[in-house]
Amino acid sequence: MNIENHSDDEKEIERSLARSILMVFLRTAGADGEVTKEELTSLIELARKNDPEDGPLFRHAKSTLLENKHAFIRELDHFRIDFVGNMTAIKSLLEKKFPDEADNFKMSLYRFAKSVAESSVDFYGFGPKINKSERTALRTIATLLGIPPV
Repeated sequence: MNIENHSDDEKEIERSLARSILMVFLRTAGADGEVTKEELTSLIELARKNDPEDGPLFRHAKSTLLENKHAFIRELDHFRIDFVGNMTAIKSLLEKKFPDEADNFKMSLYRFAKSVAESSVDFYGFGPKINKSERTALRTIATLLGIPPV
């Protein structure tokens, strides 16, 4: 998909889907109260990662996020994120505009958030460790998207 060939409404839909990836990243990485520089680096690495289970819509959203990462991050300074409202809106948007890809996108978004949680290490610097606040964030994400947490 080429953004320049889309209407303003389609461009905003693309931005909303890409922004949803950033929002689940922030909710999961920031579950412990802060987002570290290392976690921000992992955002880019995870967005670049090819997951064979991701459908074309999610891959396109990741591409949009990567192409516009600086603009998306700058946006964060200008408004407070209503996570619940935005996730509810994303779920509705997916189910109305992309019914054939909605379930795959929601599961891909959840897997992305879970990868964020797994990318952190435990207190001693060993191996992945999903802490209690990250598990809570993952359950919230799954609930808002209407999918089972895995």
